[in-house]
Amino acid sequence: MGTHEPWRLQWGLEHQGEPRFLRQQFAWYAATDFSSLQERGWGLDSAVETGLVKWTNNRAYRIGIAYYNGRPTLGEFTQVSESLVSLFLKIDM
Repeated sequence: MGTHEPWRLQWGLEHQGEPRFLRQQFAWYAATDFSSLQERGWGLDSAVETGLVKWTNNRAYRIGIAYYNGRPTLGEFTQVSESLVSLFLKIDM
């Protein structure tokens, strides 16, 4: 079992276009997130998602597709990696 080392680097980008889809109510967006943990030998964990977003009353409604490759998002399995692709419907509150 690995030790828990203290250092982590994390960075990402997000871009959202102007509403142009479905009667100019939805905009496309793309986002990336990368992290690298000392306890994983500085290997890169990455997440990428893209889709459509609609803003209403300070809430964002998103539909899209996401890809993730890195350590499991739940649990303490720091030496294990997983990859997944998902379709989603999200509400940012």
